[in-house]
Amino acid sequence: MTTNSLRPYLTPLPLVAVLRGITPAEVDAVAAALSDNGFRILEVPLNSPEPLASIGHLARMFGERCLTGAGTVLEVADVQRVADAGGRLIVMATLRSSARRSGWGSRVCRAWPPPPKRSPRSPRVPTA
Repeated sequence: MTTNSLRPYLTPLPLVAVLRGITPAEVDAVAAALSDNGFRILEVPLNSPEPLASIGHLARMFGERCLTGAGTVLEVADVQRVADAGGRLIVMATLRSSARRSGWGSRVCRAWPPPPKRSPRSPRVPTA
């Protein structure tokens, strides 16, 4: 399954497996168990040991049936490194404008559900 939407990956089981602290030696067995039990989104935080090696292995072994990628993404350059490793999921607390300008959004899944639209702020009224 390859799509730029999270919905097909969340429909079977609406959970994301966060493989915090996993090593490349462990990732195959853990991902197989998770995938066999319905997980379709597998995230390796970038503060894990050798995260790009784990992400690359996940992408090669489980990329057809699972969405794989990175969490705890802090730098724009990390987005490219994850994509180069085969990851298609980026989880970050905030999206800096420099990340949006980098064009990475066309290569990874979009947020689902989309964030709520912000209403325009009311003008400030001076108080007496």
